[in-house]
Amino acid sequence: MGDYLILGEGELKSSGWRRPSILADSVEAIIGAVFIDGGIKASHNLIINWFKDRIDSINPNDIEKDSKSLLQELLQAKKIPLPDYDVISIEGEAHCQYFKVSCTISKLGVIIEGEGSSRKIAEQGAAEEMLKKLKKDLLVMNKRCGTIAIVGQPNVGKSTMLNYFIGTKLSITSRKAQTTRYQLLGIHTLSETQYIFIDTPGYQLKYLNKLNKNLNKTVKQTLQDVDIILFLIEPKEMTDIDLKILQMIPKKTPVILVSNKVDLLKDKSRLLK
Repeated sequence: MGDYLILGEGELKSSGWRRPSILADSVEAIIGAVFIDGGIKASHNLIINWFKDRIDSINPNDIEKDSKSLLQELLQAKKIPLPDYDVISIEGEAHCQYFKVSCTISKLGVIIEGEGSSRKIAEQGAAEEMLKKLKKDLLVMNKRCGTIAIVGQPNVGKSTMLNYFIGTKLSITSRKAQTTRYQLLGIHTLSETQYIFIDTPGYQLKYLNKLNKNLNKTVKQTLQDVDIILFLIEPKEMTDIDLKILQMIPKKTPVILVSNKVDLLKDKSRLLK
């Protein structure tokens, strides 16, 4: 088919005569021409002659869908917001470009990249890899799962709590403030349920340089997309920053208040005040 196509200079340079989309369009054009010339019966006979074996092999019970559609259905079934697709880079000349795209599921804190000769192909590739990851790591097909954000001021023990829940040292723990500078995902599986913990940067208002503003923004965004929030405070009294964090939490989201480091409090009766 490709040998008989009349193509422009750009398509000739990029081997357009063997590009699937161009070949498919050419087949459609031939079927359309036969229909115009000979009517529906002639075009029907042509299609059957070309595709009879493939038509006979189709199982009506098998529904073939592209990866983006399958990923969308899976996330909707689990009541998880749909992914965002963003172009990371475009390389090559206009007639022969190569795309790199990211697929991001903010609620799960997962980002997968895909590549291809068009944005559509790159997005499908990223969606396919995302499906594989969700099925393998999150086991979302037949299990319940929920997302739990761990939030609080710097150095209240968020990373230590995440490590405790998942049973391994995943998150950095240090006396130095704000060693967590991005969302960190940890998963704990118990029977048919998975708990997806998201460790967040410490929220603070003392130093508002560009980095800390971005860290605070990450905390705020995380609070909007989770099922439950573990709000960590030190065993004293709530500060203005603690109250600010509470104000950012959506009213519909359940919150568990966790008073951490109670072993450092000499008078334990203060916890009841």
